[in-house]
Amino acid sequence: RSIPSRIKSIILHDQDIIDKRFSICQDCEHFINITSQCKKCGCFMKVKTKLATSRCPVGKWDKEIIKGEKVGSLVTT
Repeated sequence: RSIPSRIKSIILHDQDIIDKRFSICQDCEHFINITSQCKKCGCFMKVKTKLATSRCPVGKWDKEIIKGEKVGSLVTT
């Protein structure tokens, strides 16, 4: 099976951004280490940090730019 193009077009391919997002999550008081989930939104952060259109529910990181179109940007705290 292939990933639908609609989903594929929002997946981040910049590993530095993915790693930075996940690192921010790991340092957050809402992060559940055992499951790598967020207590606020319930998302599995290893997946959510790879999606350009996703954002942190408490504002620690935001949407990203992908394929030259502004989707958002990383919020540094």
